Amino acid sequence: MRESTSVRPRGLSRLSTIESNEPFPPAPAPPPPPVADRDDDGVPDPVDACPDVPGVATADPKTNGCPGDRDHDGVLDPVDACPELPGIATSDPKTNGCPDPDRDKDGIPNDTDACPDEAGKPNPDPKKNGCPVAYVNMDKSTIQILDQVKFATASSKIVGKDSDQVLAAVAEANPNWPPMPCAAWKITTVIVVQAAL
Repeated sequence: MRESTSVRPRGLSRLSTIESNEPFPPAPAPPPPPVADRDDDGVPDPVDACPDVPGVATADPKTNGCPGDRDHDGVLDPVDACPELPGIATSDPKTNGCPDPDRDKDGIPNDTDACPDEAGKPNPDPKKNGCPVAYVNMDKSTIQILDQVKFATASSKIVGKDSDQVLAAVAEANPNWPPMPCAAWKITTVIVVQAAL
C-alpha cells in the first residue's frame, strides 16, 4: 500500500485544535437603536417640543428643543427681526418680533409721541404731540383733559370753538359720559397765572 502524504499549500501553517470544556463567553448585547432626532439638534424627538426645527435643550418641556426666544416676546429668534428687543408678531419678516413703532396707531412714532398709548393728532408742542384733547386714564377712573375749557369772564358760559372741541373729546373718550347727573359732578379747576416779570 502506498503511503499517503498530505500536501500543504504554501503559506499555510499547520492548524491545531484546542479542546476546552469551558463555555464560550456571551456575545455582547447589540447597541440600542439610535434615538430619532429629525432636526439634528441633539434633543431626541420624544422629548423635543419642536422636533422638525433645530433648537436648544431647556428644562421646560414646552420649549425643550425649540429655537430660542432671547427677548421672551413669543417670536422665536430664527424669525424675529429684532431678537434682542421684545416686540409683536407681524406677517412682515422685516418687522416680525420688533417693537411696535406706533402703539396707538395715530401715525406719530412712539419716540416723538407724547401719548404713545392714546391716539391723538400732531401738535407742534412736543408735550402735546400725538395726544388727544381728552382721554380716559389707564386706571379707567378719570378723564384727562389736556386743553382748557374757556368760560366768559365772571360767568359759567362756555366760550370758544376750542372749548367745544375739548368737551366733544371728553364725550368721545367716555361714551357713557356723563356718568352721573351734572349736579353731582365734582369739578376741579387748575388756574395757571403767568406773571410778567
